Amino acid sequence: MHGPMQIRLLVAAALLINAVVGHILFRTFFADAGRQPVLTATVLALFVVAIAAYVVFRPTRIPLQLARGLAAMMLLGLAVMTFIQIAITYGDGVATSHAVPVYVQIMALAAVQATILWGTMRIEAVGVVQMARALPAGTLMFWGVVAVLGFIESIID
Repeated sequence: MHGPMQIRLLVAAALLINAVVGHILFRTFFADAGRQPVLTATVLALFVVAIAAYVVFRPTRIPLQLARGLAAMMLLGLAVMTFIQIAITYGDGVATSHAVPVYVQIMALAAVQATILWGTMRIEAVGVVQMARALPAGTLMFWGVVAVLGFIESIID
């Protein structure tokens, strides 16, 4: 189940990109009244870095499921961001040119998520159907971590 080291490093690099981008997006999306959830976003980013380390050094089923769950959550978030951007761009019926860089960024992040999904599939040596069956479990596990971190931060504040 270890897979080639090049693929494990590629998945780890994609996870590190997700850690940075996810930290920024989490702080931005869940900000309220000038307050940003810095602690939760930072711990979550460190958790993603730990998943990346596990993927490189000990690629077992749980870290690979968490990586897939993270990629699925990010793809869902990117889809929502795309729909919001389309509504903003074409809301008044006139397209604006400033939206093109945003779409390019969303496409690049979607490619990062596809890399994680493809790489974890190759590391585990499973097919698309088996990966798709395992995707909800990884997504729920990652959402559980996010919920616990959000709960802890709400208690601390």
